[in-house]
Amino acid sequence: MFSHISTKTIQFVFFTGILLFILEFFSDGAGLLPILFFFGLFIFIGKRTKRRTLSAIFWWTGWIGLGLTAVTLWAVQFWVIAFFVLLLLQMRRSGREPVEEQAEVEELSGRMENYERDELLGNRLWGREKVGRKPFHWKDINVIGGVGDKIVDATNTVLPQQAVIIVRHGLGSVTVYVPYEVNVIIRHSTLYGRVRLFGKEEAKRWKQTVTYHSPAADEEASTLYIFTSLLSGDLEVERR
Repeated sequence: MFSHISTKTIQFVFFTGILLFILEFFSDGAGLLPILFFFGLFIFIGKRTKRRTLSAIFWWTGWIGLGLTAVTLWAVQFWVIAFFVLLLLQMRRSGREPVEEQAEVEELSGRMENYERDELLGNRLWGREKVGRKPFHWKDINVIGGVGDKIVDATNTVLPQQAVIIVRHGLGSVTVYVPYEVNVIIRHSTLYGRVRLFGKEEAKRWKQTVTYHSPAADEEASTLYIFTSLLSGDLEVERR
């Protein structure tokens, strides 16, 4: 996404929003802080209240209030407008044939030694992605996602002695299928979600960190390291 937008433009939009937030905070901090404190207090009460119904009311009231307050901030309004402007520019430029840009990239790739670019699982902001439907040559996976599901099937490839999967994702589930003969080491963290490892499932929890080492049945077997970090979503690892 935004492949035709320069990095400097993205940085300009980001830091301009930060500057607007700082200016608004110093100009209207006296009126903004009580509102943030009020809704923050609602979230705190909702987290501490044991009665589920009352806890949910306080919790969601606090977050909805913070969301509505955020919409009124100059920085958030600027980011929303900038997002749609950049999206329109991206759609407009994508409709044209970027001959010069393609030739420049091909020339750079051809001249650089030890340079290789391959995309097994992309850094998409949204959408469902799956790798491994057909046999493929394994390369370590390191992706950042936004919204959607990520699926990695490692049973249709030959894993090296040590293989790595790293997924940092926003909203959505991550599913990994691993061969039976492979040792697995998992490091998983999420703000809210469920964990299902090899048929055993945990209930959804808030702010959990999971570490798992499979029994080393064969020391000479390949080891697959799975590192996942989700804002909200489920992790499922199964053998095939």
